Order: sequence, then structure tokens, then C-alpha cells
Amino acid sequence: MVARVDSGTGVSTRGTVIRPTSPKKAAPAAPVYHAPAYTPPSSSGGGGGNSSSVGSFTTTRVVPAAAPAAAVPAAPVIPKVDPNAYKSDASYIAQLAALNAARQNYETDDTNKISQYNTQYADALKNLGWSGAAKGAVDDPTTAGIDESKGSWNLNDLNTASGRGYTNQKNDYAARGLLQSSLYSQAIDNLMRSLNDQNTSLTNSKTSYLGGLSTDKAQFEAQNTYQQEQAKQDAMQRVLAGLLGSS
Repeated sequence: MVARVDSGTGVSTRGTVIRPTSPKKAAPAAPVYHAPAYTPPSSSGGGGGNSSSVGSFTTTRVVPAAAPAAAVPAAPVIPKVDPNAYKSDASYIAQLAALNAARQNYETDDTNKISQYNTQYADALKNLGWSGAAKGAVDDPTTAGIDESKGSWNLNDLNTASGRGYTNQKNDYAARGLLQSSLYSQAIDNLMRSLNDQNTSLTNSKTSYLGGLSTDKAQFEAQNTYQQEQAKQDAMQRVLAGLLGSS
């Protein structure tokens, strides 16, 4: 339905269609003008006559000035620093001395631990009756369960576990007249197997222990190196702060 409206001005608009208008775009801001300046007329006389000019108005358009560009701050002046200046920093010298002392103490303690363990390991093997392979030793096939090229068991020393075990087995089966029996051979094989298992266990324990010491030492050295580098960086910061403060 299209609305029809009377204008109310005495002139009938009945029947006239008033259509909606589309929205207008916002007009740009108008420039600023000064009040018109008036120039009065001029006149001149002489020679029996007068002449005059008509005055005029002059309008001046004022265009707003552009805002000044923001000033760029000057870059800070960083003084040159001697790359070795940190070495004279008192705190750094004290920290470095403490860290080096800690590393030296750790290395000394680690060396002592390794030496003590190796001594205990050698004593354990000696008590067990195991002897390391002699230079140029080869396996003797007549000694069941023993490979002389890798080492041998001392079966005649009663101060060792292998010597006592072997002697006890031999005496027991000899007393029963069974030295030539398969039972005696089986008993000796069992003894050798038990001794070899104990030897392997000692070796594995040594490998595990020394490996753990090596891992701990590597971790300590990495941490100590990091702390020394951190102390160096802190000292360089203190030196730079001192130079900036005095400039």
C-alpha cells in the first residue's frame, strides 16, 4: 500500500505519490573560511573630472596545516666493552674459584671410588679363586669347564672358594670310590658352572657400578660448565651496567 499525504499548504497533494528516498552519503567536512575582507572603492580627482572604482570583497580559504611528524627517538649510545673485562669482576673471580674447587673435589672423589672398587673387585676374584689369563695362554681341553685363554680357577689353593670346593668334591667321591664315575664328572661341572656364574656376576656388577660413576661425572661436569658460563654472563652484565651508569 502506498501512502498519500497532504502537504497542508493549501495546495492539494492528494493523489500525489511520495516515494521513499534512498539514504544520502555523508558529505565531506567543509573547509574553513575567514570572514570576507572588504576593499573600499578608490577615487581620484584632477583635470576637472572625478573617477572612482567599485569596492570588492575577497574571500580567503584556509586549509588546516598537516600535523607535524612524530620525532624519532635517538638510538641509545652503548659504550664499547672489553670482551675480557668480566675476568676482573670480583664476584666472578670468587664464583669461578668455588666452581673449579668443586670440580677438583669431585674428580678426586670419583678417582678414589674407582680405585677402591677395583681393589675390592680384585680381592673378590682372588677369594673366589679366579686368576686372569696369562700372556699367551690357550685353552686346555683336559680341564673341563675351564678356558685358560680367558683365565683359570685355582683349584689347589684351599684359601679360595674354588680350591675348597674342588678339594671337597674330590675327597668326597674318592672316599666312595667314585672318582671315575659320571657322578663325579657331573659334580665338578656343577662346581665350575657355579664359580663361572659368580665370576660373571662380579664382572656385571663392576660394569654397572663404573658406568653409573661415569654417568654421574658427566652430569656433574655439564652442570658445572653451565654454572661457570652463567657466572661469566652475570659478570659481563655487571660490567656493562657500570659503564652505562658512569656515562
